[in-house]
Amino acid sequence: MAVHNIHPNAWTPEAATRDMVWSRIATGIAAGLKGSIFLIDTDNEFSLDYADDFKFQIVDFQPPFTPERYQGAVEYCVAQGAAVIVIDQMSHEQTGQGGVLERQQAVEEELAAKWKTTREKAKAASWNTAKTIPHGKFVSYVTRVKQPMIFNFRAKDKIKIEKNAEGKQEWIHLGYTPICTEQFDYEMTAMVILPPNSDGMPDKGLSEIRKPLRAIMRLEDQLDESLGQRLAAWAAGMDTKVASRSNASNPAPPDKPVSGPDAYITPDQAASLETLCQDAGIALERLRNAAKVSSLKMILAEDFDRALAWIRKHEAVK
Repeated sequence: MAVHNIHPNAWTPEAATRDMVWSRIATGIAAGLKGSIFLIDTDNEFSLDYADDFKFQIVDFQPPFTPERYQGAVEYCVAQGAAVIVIDQMSHEQTGQGGVLERQQAVEEELAAKWKTTREKAKAASWNTAKTIPHGKFVSYVTRVKQPMIFNFRAKDKIKIEKNAEGKQEWIHLGYTPICTEQFDYEMTAMVILPPNSDGMPDKGLSEIRKPLRAIMRLEDQLDESLGQRLAAWAAGMDTKVASRSNASNPAPPDKPVSGPDAYITPDQAASLETLCQDAGIALERLRNAAKVSSLKMILAEDFDRALAWIRKHEAVK
């Protein structure tokens, strides 16, 4: 399989729509790669309701839903020779039994007792133990898995509170956002949001497709087996390109090589971006990753407005 993972993920509050979409895409990929679908089922074998409609190998995944155990399940599928791996669903890593939120509370309480301090003072350290390290390792692993992977997430309303003409606060529905561990959605090559009753038609305004797949994954089309076959063909083409390259490693530098202090945003602009991210509930790492820089100070002056627009687009639910 290609060294670049394909990660089309279905975000939807409606399980029937989600299952229909991932099954059709996975079936197309598996047919193109002439292999089997491996489904990591976190919903107590709920996927067996669809066993008469398409073929897959089920991996019954019971709690606790820790990043380490998710990785173990993926490693098992890889070892079994899966052509495509589906995780249905990933939201349990965040909110499920033994997931990040539950684990953080337990670690916070444990550290507070150990250090003989308040839970509030132990909170930052508990997040590092419960989420940052284990989830970071899991993400690092899955981005290197060569099999295509489909991650299904549950979704929640994305709400923005604004004052109306009368000065009263009102809630504005902005669509849906995935229930997942922070920054995991950024790793997806394709991020597809499926509203209720969408019948496999993505929300064009909220879905995001990275450039390599934009000609393949057309948001005006229904997501089906033919899309899976196109993704499989694209992945096979990537394999051919990689095989023709030298094995020498020559990674690109993390920051754009531009000379002159005026080429970059000012310290005040960097500070304003940091403040806006904090107010919007966005981790600075997400903005740095989006801008492809190791520090906000390395954002080009010409990209400052683009960074502002990115923050507004990815503003977290209040």
